[in-house]
Amino acid sequence: MSGFQKLQAATDDAAKYSIKDGMYLVQEGVTQPEIEIYELDSTLVSPETSIAYWAVIKQDADEGNLKIIFFSKDKKSVASLLLKDEFYCSSILPSPDGKKVLLDTGNPRWAERNFTLLDLDTGKSEMSFATLRGMDPRWVDVHRFVYTLVDVAENRDFIAGKNFGYTFSIGFYDSLSSGNTILKASDDTHDYSFERITDDGGGAIITETWVENVADWKSEDENKIKKREVVIEFPAAG
Repeated sequence: MSGFQKLQAATDDAAKYSIKDGMYLVQEGVTQPEIEIYELDSTLVSPETSIAYWAVIKQDADEGNLKIIFFSKDKKSVASLLLKDEFYCSSILPSPDGKKVLLDTGNPRWAERNFTLLDLDTGKSEMSFATLRGMDPRWVDVHRFVYTLVDVAENRDFIAGKNFGYTFSIGFYDSLSSGNTILKASDDTHDYSFERITDDGGGAIITETWVENVADWKSEDENKIKKREVVIEFPAAG
């Protein structure tokens, strides 16, 4: 996956950056109006997270080296990361405690998203996965998150301009115990996509999509593709 094992910590220089006068990046006392400050989508992150804003600085446009600066709710820099051989940082999703972050290095013009899980203290990458735009992963707690995993498949309905489609499975990551696991795996006639975490936080509401026969994925009769929402439980924490 894009960005996997290509990251270096740069937390020691985070103090060089700040935000002032609304949403302007300041680097070592010099305002950088051309660098955009991004605000996290509050509907996707825990209200307890210490990270609220982020910025992308292109170190070398030709080589694809990026520096990502993370800021707190009071607009103070809390960490930075140097991405080697990467050209994009399309979105971030920090853990509730702000110690880890899911970083999307996919091209923002494409449907595909490539996420890498990073430790902000060390800059080390722990895992990576591919999904699609509109399918945001969600943190369950500071150690666990759930996501929709996509993979290319020739037996699914082809995407416009492509000679393949996608399969969808439910992935789950727990840094304290099982690591990365698949809770619901796609097969020839079934797909599963994550929708939201249940109100009690103990599971997820997912969409199950299925057909009776493999050929039905490409049928012009939409009634042959069925959908329903189901609830699955998360493994016990730790």
